Amino acid sequence: MDGKLILTIRLDCLLADLDRISGAVTDAIRKREHMREVMDALQEAENAVSELASIAAPIGQELARPGKGRLGDLGNRPLTASITNLDGHIQAVEDRVARIRETIEPLSDRMVELEKQTVLEEDLRAATGNLRFEAEKLRDRLDSDGADLPELWRGYAEFVKTEAEPVYDNYVEFVAGLAMRDSAVEDSVCMVTDHLLTRMLGPHQALSLPSRTPAFSMRAVIKLGFPDWNIWGVPLAAREAGASVVKHAADKARMLNELLARPPTPYAARLAEDALAAFMLGPAYARAMFTFRLHPSAPSASALPPDTLRAQMILSMLRLAGPPDGQDAFAEEVDQLEDFWTDLLRQLGVPPEPVLDPDFCRRLHTALHRDRLRGFSAKNWADVQTCADHLLLGDTLPPLTPVDRVVILLNAGWVARHRDPLRTNVIAGRLMHHLRHDGTGRSPDARSGGRPLTTRTPRGT
Repeated sequence: MDGKLILTIRLDCLLADLDRISGAVTDAIRKREHMREVMDALQEAENAVSELASIAAPIGQELARPGKGRLGDLGNRPLTASITNLDGHIQAVEDRVARIRETIEPLSDRMVELEKQTVLEEDLRAATGNLRFEAEKLRDRLDSDGADLPELWRGYAEFVKTEAEPVYDNYVEFVAGLAMRDSAVEDSVCMVTDHLLTRMLGPHQALSLPSRTPAFSMRAVIKLGFPDWNIWGVPLAAREAGASVVKHAADKARMLNELLARPPTPYAARLAEDALAAFMLGPAYARAMFTFRLHPSAPSASALPPDTLRAQMILSMLRLAGPPDGQDAFAEEVDQLEDFWTDLLRQLGVPPEPVLDPDFCRRLHTALHRDRLRGFSAKNWADVQTCADHLLLGDTLPPLTPVDRVVILLNAGWVARHRDPLRTNVIAGRLMHHLRHDGTGRSPDARSGGRPLTTRTPRGT
């Protein structure tokens, strides 16, 4: 076979694979639309049965009162039998509808999440369509007279590597992540992560999925990197949320957009992502990064800042979170974090150089404040310590303002873990229990008088 025929076969296979991906995504969207239609039809059936019952009930009551109502005076036994029979049918339909409702109710509770999946699948289908268009152009050039075969082979190889393979990887990871998210354990971790992302990015802005490596992918998928699929790894998603804000800073953070070059260099973007995550999440981000993610002795890519510099950025943002009048307990927490990191560098024999430009930290902090992003404040620290006490004791938590609950509890979990590391699993179980969407974490506490611990007006609202 000659080179032109081989390349033709490869392009045909590529086009067929793209059609398979697009078809699978389209089928998933159609099934979700069908489920939505079924749920709508079920609601209509419930309404119709309820309306029919409301009509039949008064008639039956009148028939049961002989001599006292116009229908009773008729002495119409066939009508009485028909109404009784109708009541039986209505009850049977109501029972059947209730069983169907019980079966699909879990899907009804997840419709918001499913709507986010549909948006992402539409993006994936559009990307696949664009790839198909480009692949067809290559095929047309190959079929034309005087085609430059070596150039087309190079173009095909580059197209597959840089354009097609990333879309395929996104598709596979998206489908696998959705399947893993549906498992009991991973769904709980993803659910808590979604709460955090909602606070950082706004409602319906991102969907978290287990993945091999952490990333901000597609338009709104936050990948949770292996092996951090646990409650302690949830704060790590804050960096991916930071990447989302930095990448789309023009519509989310105008002052940050003006501070960073557009597009920002990978070096500056990575530092800005860490700065934003620490700014919005607080010490829990530092604890998670220092424990699970940063490797000070590992060589870094030349275009990215070393982990020693990233740690300095995180600590600097936490220092700037303290109010001018001081919060001793919060300052002590940041001191402990800095001591923890310094001791790790000493044990690994890693010098703390290079030193981060403090002016860059201050300008980032100022830009985030001016963009009115909801940052973590040292004023939150009293709430964090109170919740940490409750997590250690197993008490019911005091009420918290819903918008701050996930951030306060993640920080409280890390504080409790630091105080009693031998009970990490117990603390994790209690923390997950209180972070679930059933509102357990906001149950009232008699000692608080029913008043929220956190009552400040949200910044930016």
